[in-house]
Amino acid sequence: LKTSPESVIDLLFYYVETGVQLSLDYGDIDEKFYSSLESVYLEAIRLVEKHNFNKKFEDRAYEIVEKTANMGWGFHDFLADIYLQAYGE
Repeated sequence: LKTSPESVIDLLFYYVETGVQLSLDYGDIDEKFYSSLESVYLEAIRLVEKHNFNKKFEDRAYEIVEKTANMGWGFHDFLADIYLQAYGE
């Protein structure tokens, strides 16, 4: 199978979405967990920008940030900063 940048980005966002949902369903986890999600979200955004998929993934990237609004460990703030750097307000 040949992978495409779009498929990789999709998988990275899926990883973050799954982690966010786990936290919403089961409560606060730990800093290491959120740090992992942050690094994967950042990598997804970098690939989005590199391959000019900004419009294609904008809503998905935003929804992830919105779902983290009440999460701790600075998680929401980190994701919001990354989103705003990529997409502006």
